[in-house]
Amino acid sequence: MKSISILCALVVPAAGCYTAGGRATDAVDRVSVGMSEAQVRRELGEPDQVRILVDESVGAPHWEWIYVYKTPWTMMVFPMLLVFTVVLAPAGFFWGMAVGMTDHADAALLFGPGGILIQKEVRVFGAGF
Repeated sequence: MKSISILCALVVPAAGCYTAGGRATDAVDRVSVGMSEAQVRRELGEPDQVRILVDESVGAPHWEWIYVYKTPWTMMVFPMLLVFTVVLAPAGFFWGMAVGMTDHADAALLFGPGGILIQKEVRVFGAGF
């Protein structure tokens, strides 16, 4: 019975332990510079936002596709409660604050003229509390 309790204590928190930053990084890793818009769309689906940027030096428009990823609430609650109750309260609190408690992250993809991917990056935003 004790081993089942320990297993549950480890598995339940892990169910949501995938941060927005990790998901955005995985998305960016699935595409490569030089891919077409169609290839990126097949790999990641439709973007959440599209912005048109104009590069003054080239004079041609660039498109930025943004995919938004949110951190599941279980990532913020379960690990912190687990450590908070198992370890000393102050250590659990600071561990929870340091574990990448991000509210959301973006995978930003920049397409140049001709619809070819020329730049990719992950932008991570704070939890906002």
